Amino acid sequence: MLTLPRIPLPPHPLPEAWAVRSARPCRTFRRRACASAAACPSPRRDTGRSGTLLPFPPAPPSPDGSGSWLHKGSVERRAVARQRRSGREEGRRSWARLHPKQEVFPQANDSGFFPRPDPCHPCPVNPPRTRKTGIHHDPCYERHDTGAGHPESAHRYRVLQTALSALRPEFVRIPGRKATLQEILLAHDQDYHDLVVRDVRSYADFLSTGDTMISRDSYDVALEATGALLEAADAVVAGKVNSAFCAVRPPGHHATASRGMGFCIFNHVAVAARYLQSRHRLGKIAIIDWDVHHGNGTEAIFLHDPSVLYVSLHQQHIYPHSGPASERGRGAGEGTTLNIPLTGGSDGTAALEEWTRLIDPAVNAFQPDFLLISAGFDARKDDPIGGLRWDDATFSEMTRRSVALADKWCGGRIVSVLEGGYNPAGLASAALAHVTALAG
Repeated sequence: MLTLPRIPLPPHPLPEAWAVRSARPCRTFRRRACASAAACPSPRRDTGRSGTLLPFPPAPPSPDGSGSWLHKGSVERRAVARQRRSGREEGRRSWARLHPKQEVFPQANDSGFFPRPDPCHPCPVNPPRTRKTGIHHDPCYERHDTGAGHPESAHRYRVLQTALSALRPEFVRIPGRKATLQEILLAHDQDYHDLVVRDVRSYADFLSTGDTMISRDSYDVALEATGALLEAADAVVAGKVNSAFCAVRPPGHHATASRGMGFCIFNHVAVAARYLQSRHRLGKIAIIDWDVHHGNGTEAIFLHDPSVLYVSLHQQHIYPHSGPASERGRGAGEGTTLNIPLTGGSDGTAALEEWTRLIDPAVNAFQPDFLLISAGFDARKDDPIGGLRWDDATFSEMTRRSVALADKWCGGRIVSVLEGGYNPAGLASAALAHVTALAG
């Protein structure tokens, strides 16, 4: 009787559970298993219909017809395959018993090997992603003193911070920092920056450019507000979190490159957009602004810029009396400004209808690399300044739609920053709805 010596099984790149699904060998292994290549019948070409090729040959006919010339390893492997197909655990123990000195798929260890997949519980192709949301709030913003009775007050922020502090610990705290002069100059003129410094140091009550109240700490607090947004953007780009919400003050979307107004000193979202482009080399940034007031400062900064899409959903015929639907951008930036003025007294249904009709198509056509939100909550129905009648469900739904757009085009990268909202209890409630939806 012709007996072949046992031939060691070469390493195979596929899991064992896949190797037993085919009875068609490859040409190389068929020839190795036989006494000589000439003794084997002509190998068949695998068409792929039977699954993965086996790393060992089928039983070819022996010279005496007994079939006993096939090396022992193939018979053992076929027996193990039958046991695995029947679902018995004994199959796994048999492999180790029959081959005590050879481990085809080593277990994970310090050398970098990975454990073999469990045939009964294969790994999913796309494992579910856990969304992490960052959040930033800090008592330092209460140092911006706007005086008694002012709607943009420290008390308003204190109520919001108390509500955000009660969030579950799964939210990642984003640390704060001051924006540098170079970062501020990404969106503002040097002369305007110097004017802010002079006004604050002279203990003026207002910025000399407009209606923004200031105090001795307003300059430092405004730098903290802008820097916090940049820190959140860094965390999202680095993958530490998928999204983030920055509860800061003073707000920023009314500040132009050369003028502060409307309670705003520095335009945080505009600086963040330029920062993402210059520091992280992101090409296109989309900004969605749903404050009840039109973000005239943000629009002015990017009016001629084709790399930034600015979308504003606001109430018409109120401060700052800008943002008509006819304004679509200027020069190279034509088509990258979208203003959606809403009639006073309208509820969230009208806003969501406009979102479906205009915002979704605009963002899908623009295909941004990062999404920023100027999250004002003064469109809520109980706000003393705004005239719209949105509720918390409206803010929650707009946030979910923003997250969906970010998932589609930006790899889920989205950061929002607080703008308006002047009913303290309503602001806290709407902001919590926004953050909860942001976290998914």
